[in-house]
Amino acid sequence: MAKRINRRKNSGAESDLFQSSRLKLVLSDDEKKKRLAGFDSAESSISTERLFGVADFIDQLNEVLAIQIVSILGEITELNHHQTGVYFALKDQKETAVLNCYIRPGLYRSLGLTLAEGMAIKVSGRAEIYKAKGRLSFLVEGLELVGEGALKKAYDLLKRKLELEGLFERKRPLPEFIQTIGLITSKTGAVIDDFRRNLDRRGYKIFFRDVRVEGRQAVDNIIKAIDWFNQTSPGLNVLVIIRGGGSLEDLQPFNHELVCRSIFGSKIPTIAGIGHERDLPIANLVADLAPSTPTAAAIAINDSWRNLIEVLPRFETNITHLFEFGLQTSQAEFDQANVRLLNQLNQISFRSKNVFNQFILNLRQFESMRAKKEKAVEEFGSRLPILFEKLINRLTKELELSRSRLAGFNPSRNLKLGYSIIINQIGAVVKDIDQVVSGDQIKAKIYKGEFKARVEEVNRVENSGELND
Repeated sequence: MAKRINRRKNSGAESDLFQSSRLKLVLSDDEKKKRLAGFDSAESSISTERLFGVADFIDQLNEVLAIQIVSILGEITELNHHQTGVYFALKDQKETAVLNCYIRPGLYRSLGLTLAEGMAIKVSGRAEIYKAKGRLSFLVEGLELVGEGALKKAYDLLKRKLELEGLFERKRPLPEFIQTIGLITSKTGAVIDDFRRNLDRRGYKIFFRDVRVEGRQAVDNIIKAIDWFNQTSPGLNVLVIIRGGGSLEDLQPFNHELVCRSIFGSKIPTIAGIGHERDLPIANLVADLAPSTPTAAAIAINDSWRNLIEVLPRFETNITHLFEFGLQTSQAEFDQANVRLLNQLNQISFRSKNVFNQFILNLRQFESMRAKKEKAVEEFGSRLPILFEKLINRLTKELELSRSRLAGFNPSRNLKLGYSIIINQIGAVVKDIDQVVSGDQIKAKIYKGEFKARVEEVNRVENSGELND
């Protein structure tokens, strides 16, 4: 077996417990027949004797112990919380007998309670002998608190733990005008009828999940119902968990750590209406609202409409007064606007008359100017042929003068006078001796024709009396 806690040094208690358990080895059919037949001779004893190794013997004992599931009452002592599990000794409440016990970490978390020394509990499970030490331990597979004292102590420990974590501080306000409700309770009993009967007739939509509200299945039922609503109906306005009153033991599912954490983790605002007398269930402390009874839970939902119900008559009165006041104000504003409109119309009429008179004056001035312009145009029209004729004569003279000037620049005139135009072999007019060399093909344009020639000799004449351009 895995690592164990330090056990009591006094092994006598374990021997007594081992003897008092009255364990019996399973005998084969042959051994039973031999014992019934009275085989008690030395030879028979030797022939029936079985020799075990220590480990084999412990293994056989553990096989026998493994099939014996028992429940034991006792008081917790020597409690030790460890990452590998919870170790404690279970003390007999009347005698000095002690039994070492072990709880797996996952099982302990699922219990939803905090163990403390001195608590009276009932454990169920099986015994096992730790081979390396030869010590017997009880492997806990189920645990229940016994008595009001243990329940109250577990209640106080869990309450203190969750309070330090801040789970009691968050209180989300319920939405106004609640319409959709997720209800978690048992379908049997008067609680669900009381809740529905006390709801006002406002068309509430109730989505119901039937759960056990006490006993071993209650914790799992309640947690699954909360998770189901959060996953399938996140748009619910409120989640209501209710049950009637009862003893601290009856209300134990609502003092379970996993149930409380599930309520705190709900995305839907929660109402926990768990009936109680002295100690408020921890589920109520975690919920956003904790009315004292299921009936009070229904009333709290009705109250989400109270503001509207109380304010609506005032709204009606205020609307009437506001309408009358608005009507009077509007009438006064209309009268004032009417007066302003008349004044503006009078101003517009006066301004319109001024504009019209100014228009008539401008029109008359325009008519006078138009008559003057027409006279000027008429006079200009009569002078226009004379002016045009003068312009034509002047242009004709200038054209003749330009024609005579252009004739003086006509190359054909110079060619006629005996000059020629020499074009070299690249098509350029030869203006300088440097533009030709001996052997070049040239073309000469003269009067009435042109001819081609080859340059035989080129002679440069210095200071030949150049003409300046």
